[in-house]
Amino acid sequence: MSAQALSDFFSWAAVVLPLLVAIAAALLKAPRLAVVGPVVVAVVAGAGLHYRNVVSAEKDAAIDQLRPRHVPDEQARRLMAALGNRRGNIGFNTVMFDAESKQYAEQLSSVFQKAGWNVAYIAGNLTGSVGTSPVIAVKKSDQLDDAKGICEAFVASGIGCQGQFDDDRYVEATFAVLIGQKS
Repeated sequence: MSAQALSDFFSWAAVVLPLLVAIAAALLKAPRLAVVGPVVVAVVAGAGLHYRNVVSAEKDAAIDQLRPRHVPDEQARRLMAALGNRRGNIGFNTVMFDAESKQYAEQLSSVFQKAGWNVAYIAGNLTGSVGTSPVIAVKKSDQLDDAKGICEAFVASGIGCQGQFDDDRYVEATFAVLIGQKS
């Protein structure tokens, strides 16, 4: 039985059971039964509240899944601090036709600009699955140490990073931040 069904059941039971107990106590002329009524009501009402809270938490989690990612001010400050004196050219590659990943990349690019970086591009050119945390790509392997530093800055800020790699397809002297779909 689902949490929603249990919540509905206990909500109705909290209304109906006291009436049934009162009617039974009157018909049977059993005063002790009338004393049991409030206890039954309290137990059923408590169960109803518990399952209502469970359903509410499930709904909140589902709504959070639908919300787009964003960079809160505090997280942006932590990212800028973690980047330190590191500067350079950075680009953002997002999933084709995915407005959420593009919007998230735009927010991240704004943070990098404020930290003194040159944002070379934001391009919706990814077609495969990247994952939800950024990945750092560079053209040449001699940039991997610096790419690792960017990745560590993402992790330190709470954004997360899946790692870094080199590939000839990326722009020379530019760090590419690959932003996948949220889910």
